[in-house]
Amino acid sequence: EPKGQVLIISPWNFPVILTLRPLVSAIAAGNRCIVKPSEHTPHTAEVLASIVSEALPQEVAAVVQGGPDVSAALTRLPFQHICFTGGTEIGKKVMASAAKNLASVTLELGGKSPVIVEGSAHVADASKRIAWGKCLNNGQACIAPDYMLVHVTIQEDMLKALSSRIDEMYRGNALESPERSVMVNEHHWRRVVGLIEDAIAQGARVVCGGTWDEKTRRIAPTILANCSLDMAIMKEEIFGPVLPVIAWTTREELLALLEAHPHPLALYVFSKNKAFTDDIM
Repeated sequence: EPKGQVLIISPWNFPVILTLRPLVSAIAAGNRCIVKPSEHTPHTAEVLASIVSEALPQEVAAVVQGGPDVSAALTRLPFQHICFTGGTEIGKKVMASAAKNLASVTLELGGKSPVIVEGSAHVADASKRIAWGKCLNNGQACIAPDYMLVHVTIQEDMLKALSSRIDEMYRGNALESPERSVMVNEHHWRRVVGLIEDAIAQGARVVCGGTWDEKTRRIAPTILANCSLDMAIMKEEIFGPVLPVIAWTTREELLALLEAHPHPLALYVFSKNKAFTDDIM
């Protein structure tokens, strides 16, 4: 049973799949759609507009381009359903606008997704997976491991393994490697560099990375040890190639660190202890 008129507001970090996937689903269910792609990836938005206009009549699906003011105006229209992928704060505004028209919503938001490494974890396996997850799309992914909570007994082994893995992945040239994407724009480049600089100023230790290039908007994959909850990097979603690390000793200490943040979008646990994993879940 079609809902009717559907608004799809898609993000910049995976601008093709996160636009076309909800559009295909909505069209297949018999709805009519307006699509608003991100203004941060304008070239992709133009291509998407061309594809949609060729494939479908405008009364079935139309692409509208523009900035936040366009998104705000669209959410005020009487849609029956709104699909939004993006940041939590904007998600709240979308939900508030939808409520005025009793529109249902699909919200895929971000959050600080933790990765927990317990003392029994397989260090080589965990470091390989965490390095891949953190570096995918240069850390610009909503389910990227945002920060690592590692048991104090294996902290140094994990840091060494992660550093080696990143070096191996990019053949010792992580900053300039053509196999890595760049930060989407200057604003986000400056924001992530600022988080690194703030953490270092407050006592974080650079394990690897910690370098960047403003001209190319590149930031080397960076691991920061000795981080604390009062650092800016531990208060907001990073959305970049930086992994802050905090060591823990007791279960109570670990839970306090987890509960310092709202419910995350994703959570990763590395442990051979099933009781521990079940307890975290």
